[in-house]
Amino acid sequence: MGHTWAMDEALSAQTVIESGGWHPRYARVLLILQLGDEALVLVDGNGDGAEVESEQWFLTDEGWVAGSSGGIGPFDGRSLWSWGWRSGSGYLVGCASPGETVTVEWRREVQQATANDLGIWAAVFPGQPPPRPAAEALRRAPYNEFRHLSTEEWAEMRNDRPRVVES
Repeated sequence: MGHTWAMDEALSAQTVIESGGWHPRYARVLLILQLGDEALVLVDGNGDGAEVESEQWFLTDEGWVAGSSGGIGPFDGRSLWSWGWRSGSGYLVGCASPGETVTVEWRREVQQATANDLGIWAAVFPGQPPPRPAAEALRRAPYNEFRHLSTEEWAEMRNDRPRVVES
């Protein structure tokens, strides 16, 4: 017989370590940003900040379950550290002084995020799809492959990135 979980049950660092398969001696949870029955979690897998994982967690009728994850690089104090997508929502992660509130913007939506005790903040933009495929290709492809684009298309692709407005 399974446990029935309340949909407002908070995701804990202990659950992330134990259920996420992390070694409890080395891994540390840097941030949990929970929005209802989903959460964005940052985990430092070996405790030295050299490689941090971004994970998405879901609350199911059997409890919290880890979803997609991916490396976001070292924990190095950059104001806009990483951004990406998880299940149709955009997310931004950055660093500031502990307790400091930063204002971030993505696709004309503005949010405020407060840095935790480690100086890490995160913002989730629900329903933000990834940029058009051409935008990602633009970041990797040689310039001449996109000469056919108008000035407006160039500007849209270059500006389809989140940014810190003020901190």
